[in-house]
Amino acid sequence: MEANIDRNITLDSVASLVKLSPRHFRRVFRASTGVGPSQMFTNIRLDQAARDLRYSRGKLLRPGELSERVLGDEFVPDDT
Repeated sequence: MEANIDRNITLDSVASLVKLSPRHFRRVFRASTGVGPSQMFTNIRLDQAARDLRYSRGKLLRPGELSERVLGDEFVPDDT
């Protein structure tokens, strides 16, 4: 998941890689990690965002730049 932080990964695509139904994959993943796959991916993205902020060496980002780069489209606020 960490290697694909910039990609839009779906539950269906990951489940198909391991030859499980999405529902069964979600149950197995949660039993193994304690959180669901989408929550894990969100946690990884937030950790990366925190690292980016911590090690940005004082460079200020434009509003929304971090969310576009790290968090992905689903977290970018709607301008309407």
